[in-house]
Parts: sequence; C-alpha cells; structure tokens
Amino acid sequence: MLDELSLEWFLYAKPPKSKLACKKDNPLIFSSLKVLCSLLVQHEKQDCDVLSFLENYSEHVYDVNHIDNRLRTPLHNCAVKGDLGVLEGLLLNT
Repeated sequence: MLDELSLEWFLYAKPPKSKLACKKDNPLIFSSLKVLCSLLVQHEKQDCDVLSFLENYSEHVYDVNHIDNRLRTPLHNCAVKGDLGVLEGLLLNT
C-alpha cells in the first residue's frame, strides 16, 4: 500500500503542493491519485504526462503560459530551478 509519495511535479500545481505527501496527512492527494489513475485507464493511456498530472492536482485551471507575480511562467520556473524533467514534460504538451 502506498503511504508516501514524493514528486517535484507537486511544486508546480496551482496552488503548489508540498513535494512530499504522506497519506495520513494528505488523504486528498491520494484520493486524487486514484481519480487520475482511473481516468488514465478509462482513456487507455499507458502513462501520465506532466500536464495531465498538474491539471488533476491544481485547484485552478492550469495554464502553462500563466505569468506569476515575479513575471515568470511555469516553464521559466522549471528552468530556473533546474527541474528539466518537468520542463521537458511541459514543453511536450504545449
């Protein structure tokens, strides 16, 4: 049984989530994971892209071109933080 989950992707949700999620402290994150997995199965997808993940975990509509209060887009933030996997994933879906 999955009790902890750690993903850089959580940091890019809107609003950002903690990188580490414990099931006892964040049951909503784990129930959202079940929903996401069900959607992937329903649409016969073998993997989950970054954008689908962020759309599922964001409370607001996720816009990869959104400019934050520091005048940065999520793509810019990924590049600045060195999260190249997230950056590549977002670029593949834009």
